[in-house]
Amino acid sequence: MMTEKYPTWLIGHVKEWAEKRLPTVTLCSTTGNELLEVWYYGDLLTAKGEPQSYIVDGDVAPGLVAARDPENGEEFVIFDGGRHVYHDEEWGKPLHDEQRLFELLCLETYQAGLSWETILNKREAFKSVFHHYEIDKVAAMSDEALEEILKNPKVVRNRRKVYATRHNAQAFLAIQKTFGSFDHYLWSWVNFTPIDNFVKNCQSIPAQTNLSARLAKDLKKKDFKFVGPVCIYSYLQAAGLINDHEVDCDFNPKK
Repeated sequence: MMTEKYPTWLIGHVKEWAEKRLPTVTLCSTTGNELLEVWYYGDLLTAKGEPQSYIVDGDVAPGLVAARDPENGEEFVIFDGGRHVYHDEEWGKPLHDEQRLFELLCLETYQAGLSWETILNKREAFKSVFHHYEIDKVAAMSDEALEEILKNPKVVRNRRKVYATRHNAQAFLAIQKTFGSFDHYLWSWVNFTPIDNFVKNCQSIPAQTNLSARLAKDLKKKDFKFVGPVCIYSYLQAAGLINDHEVDCDFNPKK
């Protein structure tokens, strides 16, 4: 239960969100930058750690709701956790669809220097401007079309990353031609069987491994951009080639 230190108006607002069963509702103070409460599917969880910044390109990220205490003017932010929806419904599930593998690779390349929340908030905008990641269409995009994307405030307007999307689509097609499918090429790196790391604590998960370094090196030789070993390890996790769900996680595919 919420303690008495939280004003009644605020408790009611958070409970209203929780009753709608939003995947995650987090309450944090914007003035003190202190994480106060976390609600998950209507249950109050113990919050640990400092909240991350949810400022995107100078604007509050989509999904954020600001609230202000009418008595003392203290500001709070209540937001839904798209990252948790992604974790529960997508992350770590073995992926074999070519178009989805390409989309996920693009999203991972966009993250360089940014938070994953930022990328998830802009995911639908990216899908819209890049033809829902239809590989042939992206590979054939003109410079003029890419320049138009750079005018769109709903995406990450980084010229190198935007142009790399087309470049990587072309490299993706080359792998399909050589190996029959990108799926076959990718999964051959783990002998077509997910690697289960039996993670007990997420703090022990590495940022990169020898496997991700070798794969990143090979992808670079095949002309891919923004595919460093950290990016590729994250990609392997997300696409289900490496199972880094904690062993007691309800969404662990091995559970």
